[in-house]
Amino acid sequence: VDPTSYAPHRKCLLSWPERPSLLTAFSHVRRPFWWTRQPHKPHRVGGFRLSLHPPVEFASCPQRFARVGVEAVDHDEQWLEVVYTDGTTGRFFGSWLRDNVMSGRHREGGQRTFDLNTLPKVKIASVARQLHGVAVTFAPEGVTETFEESWLRGEGLTAASPAKPSLWGHERQSCLAFSDLDALVGDPAQLRDWLVGVRDLGFGLVENVPTTPGSIVGVVDLFGYVRETNYGRVFDVKIEPDPANLAFTSQRIGMHTDNPYRDPVPGLQLLHCLVNESGGGVNQLCDGFAVADLIRRDHPEAFDLLARFRVRFRFVESGSADLSSYVPLIDLDASGEVVGIRYNSRSAQPFDMDSGLLADYYDAYRILGEALHDPAAGTCGCEPGADSHLPEDRRYADRTDRAGRSGSRGSVGHRAGAGRELRSESQNRAVGSRRVRATRPG
Repeated sequence: VDPTSYAPHRKCLLSWPERPSLLTAFSHVRRPFWWTRQPHKPHRVGGFRLSLHPPVEFASCPQRFARVGVEAVDHDEQWLEVVYTDGTTGRFFGSWLRDNVMSGRHREGGQRTFDLNTLPKVKIASVARQLHGVAVTFAPEGVTETFEESWLRGEGLTAASPAKPSLWGHERQSCLAFSDLDALVGDPAQLRDWLVGVRDLGFGLVENVPTTPGSIVGVVDLFGYVRETNYGRVFDVKIEPDPANLAFTSQRIGMHTDNPYRDPVPGLQLLHCLVNESGGGVNQLCDGFAVADLIRRDHPEAFDLLARFRVRFRFVESGSADLSSYVPLIDLDASGEVVGIRYNSRSAQPFDMDSGLLADYYDAYRILGEALHDPAAGTCGCEPGADSHLPEDRRYADRTDRAGRSGSRGSVGHRAGAGRELRSESQNRAVGSRRVRATRPG
C-alpha cells in the first residue's frame, strides 16, 4: 500500500488494534490520515489490519489534519528552495539547516551536541521531496536529515519565541486579583498561571502570606532564589527619625523604578506588607511598557532620544555602598522591542550629553515623566499579609504621603530581590523595568 497515493481530501482511517507498534510504519504520512480503533471493512495488508473508510468531505474532518504539503524543491550548493502546496515558498541557507538538525540535539529541542565551526564547510549535496518535508543530504559528511514542512514554515521555532507583554492602563484597577499563597504552594498549575501573569502583566499579587519577619523568602523559594544586595537578603521599610534613604520617610515618592543604579537590576522585587496602621501610603502602579508604547506612537522623536542616549544613575550610602549604572531610560532589544525602562528622578545624575541635545532631551524626559504620573494610573492599597511581586524594568510605582510615627508602627514591609532565573519565563520584559511603584528604596 502506497499511502502517498491517497489525495489529501480522501480521508483514510487506519487502525492497528492488534499491532499498535506498527503505527510507526506510516508515521511520515500521519497527518493526512485519521487514526481510529473502530475498523470498517478491514483488509489484511502486510500482516496488519488496514481499515479503509469511504471518502469524507474535508470540512467534516478535524482541523488539525488540514496540513500544507511540499509541492516542489530545488537547490544549489548553498541554498534550498521549497514550494508548498498552498503556493507559498521558502528559501533556506544550507549551513543554517545543518546547524539545526534535530539529530544533533542531546534531547529534542535541547543542547546541541556539535559545533558547526568544527565541521567541514557545508554544502547541500542533494534533496528529496517527501509528502510533508524535505530530506537534505549534506556534503562532505554525507549526513542526511529530514526537515518537516511545519518546522520549515516556522511552527517549530515560534513555540520558543518570547511571549508578548500585555499592556494595560487604569482599567486594570477594576480587575486586580490576589492569589492565595497556600494555593500557589499546593498547586503547580496555579503557580504557573500566576508566574505567567507576572511575565505578561509585569506584576503579581499574593495574599495570606504570614506576617512573621522573613516569611517573604519562602515565597521567593517557590520559583527562584534571593539575590543578596548591600541591604542584605531582606530590606526592612519603615519610618525612621534620621533616614539615609527616602524610603524610610513619610513623604511622597513619585513614580519610579527601583535600583536603576544596579547593573543588572534585580529580576523581580517582592514587597511584603507586615503592618499598616498609618493613614495614606497608597501604592500606585502603572505599566512602563504601555507608557513607552504611547510615547513611541505619539512622540517618536522623544522616544528615539530616550532610547538612544544614556543617563547615569547613582546611589551612595556612606561606608556601605557606591552603586552606579550608565543606561538609556528606554532599553530596546536588537529588533527594537522595549525590554526595560528606568526612571528614578531621585538617583538620576546630571545629564552629560552634548549641550545641543539637552533642550530636546529634557522635553522628551518631561513627556515620559508626565505620562508616568498620569492620574489614570491604577492604585491599590497594602494590607498586612499582602505581597506584591514587581518586575524591576517594567513596573513603575508611586507612594502617596504616609501619616505615621517614627519607628515600626506606621507601615512596615519587607523587600526581597529575586534572581534572574525567572527571566527564562519573562524574557527580560516584565522582571525589572516595566512597572513603576512608590515604596521602594533608592
